[in-house]
Amino acid sequence: ATIPGGSLLFLTYFAPDATPVTLASTGDELKITWTFTPLGLNANNTSQNFVLGTVDTPTAAVVSADGFATAAGVYSGYSMYSNMGRTLGNGNPWLLKKWGGTSSDFLGHQGNWTALINGATSGLHGYDNNVPYTYTETLTRNASGGIDIVSTMSGGTTLNGTGTMTDSFTDTTPAAYTFDTFAVRPAGSSTTATTLNSSLFEVEFITPVPEPATFVLAGLGLLGLVGFRR
Repeated sequence: ATIPGGSLLFLTYFAPDATPVTLASTGDELKITWTFTPLGLNANNTSQNFVLGTVDTPTAAVVSADGFATAAGVYSGYSMYSNMGRTLGNGNPWLLKKWGGTSSDFLGHQGNWTALINGATSGLHGYDNNVPYTYTETLTRNASGGIDIVSTMSGGTTLNGTGTMTDSFTDTTPAAYTFDTFAVRPAGSSTTATTLNSSLFEVEFITPVPEPATFVLAGLGLLGLVGFRR
């Protein structure tokens, strides 16, 4: 995709609005994987203009054609406000946030989002041209009813000095357990890249199932109990 001088929002609905992915039980996990290659990277900037979001879109804000999402509604979910350049130039270059606003502008206003944790260091090496990077995010419901969030960008050998930027955070008071939308908002080529070439986008919903051995042991235990009573 070619990035213009102004902002551009790419979004996909990976589940129907009426039946979003729901983290209903302990261990239920939503995993998003996106691999892309940047071209025409800027050298350095201080912005957080490379933004990603995973949310549940309210029905009133769902769009059905190319355009600009301006419908009113309150979202729920998480975003990454991050810096893109050959050097990481923002003080919080890999910042996980949680929706906390009422504006209809999905990823356009940072004021809609509450900062949670930063997982990269300003001044370290950032992205490189023609190098593939993979973004992965897992949202897992834990036994306490919270959501464990792990958000990682990896690629090359020197991104953030190690080849990886990672945020790990537990949201103990999630607004919702439902998700249906993933979006990317590069806010202009001058502070991101002129082109982002996607090679993989995958959404997985993982729900744990009891291992077969559990059933076998339980069955043997019941047989033993029956034999004892006889």
